Amino acid sequence: MTYQQTTYEFSEALVNLYHQAYAANERLGIHFKAGIMTQSELEKVLQTTPTFVKVLDKQLVSSVSVRLPWSDNRSPFFLPHLGWVATNPHFQKILIVLTVFFPLVANKWRRVSLELTGDT
Repeated sequence: MTYQQTTYEFSEALVNLYHQAYAANERLGIHFKAGIMTQSELEKVLQTTPTFVKVLDKQLVSSVSVRLPWSDNRSPFFLPHLGWVATNPHFQKILIVLTVFFPLVANKWRRVSLELTGDT
């Protein structure tokens, strides 16, 4: 099971995945465009934003996009980075293990981000 770059054939399933994966954030008042976008809006994003999906038994498991400085959905700092990351709620229990390691990774990336932006 590997990631593959998505095509328009996955756009309907990908919009549904984003809506499901970001639903908890929406309920908390944390809004991401991925949580409410339409299929046509997604297809426009796919033209300039590399997006990768993981498929298992013809079911979309997860997705990650790479926001690039020249894409329509670029980062605020004009640096490439991972954008929308989504996992099908049926598979999210597997990812709970990763939360143990997340604080270590988050601190490292925060330091890198501060160094890149000049903030200390």
